[in-house]
Amino acid sequence: MDSVLDTIAKETHGKSFKTYKYSFDGVSVPRFDYDDNQHKFTWKQYGETESHTKPIPLKDFADRIVSQPPLFRYFLDGSRKTYKVDDMSYNNQIYPIIAGQVGVGCCTRINGVMRPLYHKKDPIFERQLVITLPQKAKTSVQAS
Repeated sequence: MDSVLDTIAKETHGKSFKTYKYSFDGVSVPRFDYDDNQHKFTWKQYGETESHTKPIPLKDFADRIVSQPPLFRYFLDGSRKTYKVDDMSYNNQIYPIIAGQVGVGCCTRINGVMRPLYHKKDPIFERQLVITLPQKAKTSVQAS
């Protein structure tokens, strides 16, 4: 039985290289440096306008913020994971094959407590799995 990547390569007339798979979120990976103008960049000015020589106590400021009612009631919370799963060639050009997962939920704050937002007592749930292929993969299928 063929793997998903073997099926994609077969259906799009590409060649799979079965390269190293990795998550963009978890590992530092070897990469090509395409910048021909690699020179040191020196900041003329920094974003901070005050220069402190010792720590500034922020407890009073934090206590004032906490004592006020929250400005927002609804929040989106989520995560995304992105993976490079293979390299495939189309017309003698190599393209990365990227897969991803995206999860998003809506939360609400009720009496200071964060909770998932439910609709009609059922959680709203939708799941989408995504894999991206180069435009050449589609062109390759149409040409055959």
